[in-house]
Amino acid sequence: MRYFHPQRGIGMVEVLVTLFISSVAITGLAGLQIQAIKATNDASQSSIAMWVVQDLIERIKSNPDGAYDGSYNAHLSVAQNCGMQPAKYCTPYFSQNSQNGDSCDAKERAAFDTWDVLCGASSGANITAHQAASLVNPQLSVQCSPPCSHYSITLVWQQQDKKTQDNKLTFDLDI
Repeated sequence: MRYFHPQRGIGMVEVLVTLFISSVAITGLAGLQIQAIKATNDASQSSIAMWVVQDLIERIKSNPDGAYDGSYNAHLSVAQNCGMQPAKYCTPYFSQNSQNGDSCDAKERAAFDTWDVLCGASSGANITAHQAASLVNPQLSVQCSPPCSHYSITLVWQQQDKKTQDNKLTFDLDI
């Protein structure tokens, strides 16, 4: 009479099936992690864009004369406008060529505000201090029809992966 001995240990087929299932699961988790990183980056860029537009809104509200005469009407892009600095720096925080905000008229202040929000003023240590630095190719459009009591502010920027459409953020402002 033969005795049947139960199998001891793990068979090779069982090990291979376990490795295959584990590798599929790990690959799926890696894909989810990549998507989570992209979503976090997109959310970060949207937050920065909102911050830039909110900064400009506050500057427009603090310069009512420039706001009502349409001095804030502008179409700016980093590529075209950041190389051209405004005639006057209407801010107390910039060290070179700095003007007290009171010594600038409404148009000069509006020109500085729109430039500073998108391009920013460099500090003495050559560190760019503008908020839009992490946005890819930002373009700012500020529109109104004089007398300007209603503004439409639009900020457009590219995704960093450049495979998807541009992001766009638009705010309407009543003064």
